[in-house]
Amino acid sequence: MVSFRIFFKRKSFEIFFQNRIITLPDFGFDLMITNSITPFIDSFSNGLYGTVISFLLIVIFDTTGTLLAVTKRAGLMKDGKLKNTRQALLSDAISTTVGA
Repeated sequence: MVSFRIFFKRKSFEIFFQNRIITLPDFGFDLMITNSITPFIDSFSNGLYGTVISFLLIVIFDTTGTLLAVTKRAGLMKDGKLKNTRQALLSDAISTTVGA
């Protein structure tokens, strides 16, 4: 056991520590995600369908709109069509997934 005596305004205070002065908090087993599918199962079992679908749609429209705006501004679109659209959307989807 470790103890410290502090003097403040002519009063004495003693602080006791059981094992260590600084320790990491105990997160327990409940906060650790051991299975990567568990958060998805929990979100659907708690009725968060609307929230998950809303975020999915926001991400899809946001990334697609950004991709189209940037390619149009850069002059990469010919007659309103983007060459190699599949590769561009695939790389955008991968970067969004990695960035999330």
